[in-house]
Amino acid sequence: MTINYSDLQPALHRGNPLIEALPPITADRATLTKELQLGPRMSMEACRADPLHLRVHNVHTLDSVYLPTPVSLRIADATDEALRAAYVPRNPMTRDGEHYRYQDFDPSWSPISSVASLGCLYAEAESGLGKTTMFNRILARYPQVIIHQAYRGVPFHQTQLVWIRVQTPRGGATIQLLWDLLGAIDQALAAHGIQSSFRPSQKKGDLMDRLSRAARTLFLGLIHIDDVQQFCASTRGEDEVRGFLVRLTEVVKVPLLLTGTLEATKFFGGGFEVARRACSLGAFEITRAKSASDSIFDALARHLLSFQLVDRPLEVTSELVQELYDMSKGVTAVLKKLHIDAQKIAMKAPHVKAGSVSLTLAHYKAAAASLKVLAAQLRDLNPKLSEVEAFAQAASSELHQ
Repeated sequence: MTINYSDLQPALHRGNPLIEALPPITADRATLTKELQLGPRMSMEACRADPLHLRVHNVHTLDSVYLPTPVSLRIADATDEALRAAYVPRNPMTRDGEHYRYQDFDPSWSPISSVASLGCLYAEAESGLGKTTMFNRILARYPQVIIHQAYRGVPFHQTQLVWIRVQTPRGGATIQLLWDLLGAIDQALAAHGIQSSFRPSQKKGDLMDRLSRAARTLFLGLIHIDDVQQFCASTRGEDEVRGFLVRLTEVVKVPLLLTGTLEATKFFGGGFEVARRACSLGAFEITRAKSASDSIFDALARHLLSFQLVDRPLEVTSELVQELYDMSKGVTAVLKKLHIDAQKIAMKAPHVKAGSVSLTLAHYKAAAASLKVLAAQLRDLNPKLSEVEAFAQAASSELHQ
C-alpha cells in the first residue's frame, strides 16, 4: 500500500512520518459527524424486498446504526490531539526518536529522559449509552497498522501500530490486562499478515517491560482500555490500581483512553471533578437524556425511525418520541432494542402478509413489556442494579447475542 504523506500539518508536526501518514485533521463539524456516523449495513430497499420470513433477519442490520453527539465530537477531537501529540517527541527522523526506537542497542540512553508521560483521557457514561461504539467509531478513523517503506525518497522501513483496544478483565486483574494488551498487539499485526510474538507463552517475567518494548518497536500511538469499572472488583484496591495505571503511562509512554461507568469514577477518585483534574488529556461525561425534549434523544429517535423495514411505516411525531422516551428511559441501547424488536413483532404477527405489514405503537409496547421481564430478572440477581442499569444491561446483552 502506498502511503500518502501529507505536509498539510501544523508546523510542530511537519517532517514526522508517523503523523504525516495519519488521515488529515478534520476541522469541519459536519465532516467529522459524517466520519463518525454509521448507518445500516444494508440498504432499506434491499431489506424490504425480501420475503417476510427473511426480512425478519434483516432487521438486525439496525444494530450497527450510530449517530454521533456533540460530546462524541469533542472526544474525537481530544483523541486526535492526543495521538498526534504522542508522536511529536518520538519522531523517528530525529535523534531522540531513533534512540527511543533502538534503546536496546544503546542502553546508556533512556527514552524516559526525553519522552514524557503522556497521560490519559477518560470518558464516563451510564450503561447503554454507546461509549464503546463511540470509541470504536473514533478509532476506526485511523488505520490500525501502517507499514512504512520510504519517506520522501529516503528508505524508512517501519511498522507503525496506531492503536490497540482491550476490555478490562473481569475481576480487574492487572497482570491479565498486560497479557491482553500484548495479545492485542499480536492480533493487530497478524490481521495485516505480520507474524509476531510479543505476548509470551506464559504469564511470567516483566510483562510491563515487554509491553514497553513492543510500544517502542512499533511506535504505538494509543491504548484504549474499555469498561474500567471492572477494576472495582480488583483485590488490589483503588490506590494500587491507580498506581498501576500511572506506571503504565510512565513506562510504556503511550496515551491511555479509559472508558467506564460512574462506578469507576467513584472507585478511582470519588467524583467526576477529581477525574477531570487527574486526566491530563481531558475527562468527559456522556449523560442520559432527562426528557423526550432533549435535542440529542429527539434526533436519535427520529434517526432510528427513519429506518423501518415494514411496508407501512409508522408516522414520526413528537407524541411518538415521548412514548419512546418513556419506554426506553432515554437509554440508547434500550431505544435501539425496542425499535428492532417492535419490527420483528410486527412481521411475525398472525396472518400478516407481505405488502401489508404495518408498524404501530402497540408493537413497541409489546417489545417494552418483554424487556421489562428480563430487566426484572437481572435486578433479582443483582439488587444493586438501578432500574435504568437493568434495562440497559438487558438490552445490550440481547443486542449482542
